[in-house]
Amino acid sequence: MARIPGESYLGVGDHFFEAPHIFFAASWRSAPQHIGSAERARIATDCNTRLAHLYNELPPRFLPSINHVQGHVDALFDPDYPLVLTHGDFSEANMLVDKKNGNLTGVVDLTELSFLPFGFDLYAFDHILGDLGLHGWEDHGNAPAVKAHFWATFVRLAQPSRAQQETIQVARLARILFRYGTRVDAGFPGMAGLRNRDDGTIEVLDALVQPDSAG
Repeated sequence: MARIPGESYLGVGDHFFEAPHIFFAASWRSAPQHIGSAERARIATDCNTRLAHLYNELPPRFLPSINHVQGHVDALFDPDYPLVLTHGDFSEANMLVDKKNGNLTGVVDLTELSFLPFGFDLYAFDHILGDLGLHGWEDHGNAPAVKAHFWATFVRLAQPSRAQQETIQVARLARILFRYGTRVDAGFPGMAGLRNRDDGTIEVLDALVQPDSAG
C-alpha cells in the first residue's frame, strides 16, 4: 500500500492555518444527496440521546449551550442541510500536511468515519487555534485574525445561506460538546468523547464553548 504523502500536523504547526477553509468548503460542496429521511432520523435520535446525557452530566454553566443545540436539532437534519462524511476524531495527530505550503494532504485513522451534519468536524479548527497549558487554555496570538479569515473565506467559497451559516455554528457547538463533554467510558459508539477526570478536558470545553455560543 502506498504511503499517504505529508507529515503529521503535530510536527508542522501553524502552516495548516493556510488551508482549512479550502478543506471544509470542498466538504460542503461535495455533500452527497442520497441520504434518506430514515437515516437522518436515526442520526438525529443519536444526537438527541447524547445531548440528554450531557444535560445530566455536565456542570450547569454548560446547560444554555446544550439547550441551544437541542432547540436547533431539526435544522441540523433538515433535508436541505448537508450530511457529509465526517472523520469523528479529526485531531492534529490524524492530519497530514505538506510542510512546504501547509495544504492538507491526507487524514488517517478512519475508524469512526460516518455521515453527520456538516460542521461536526469544525471543532478541530477551534482546537488548533490554542493550547492547554499550565495556566489553562491560551489562544495563539494570531487566533482572532486566523478565525476571521477562515470564516470569511469559507463563506465566499462555499456560499452557504445566512440560515445555513447559523446551522453550521450549531453543528460546531454540538460536536464540541460531544467531544470534550462526553466521558470516554460513556458507551456511545463513534464520535469519541475525551473527558476523563482531572485531565483538563473541561477547561478545553470552557474555552471552546464561548458565552455567545448559546445565542
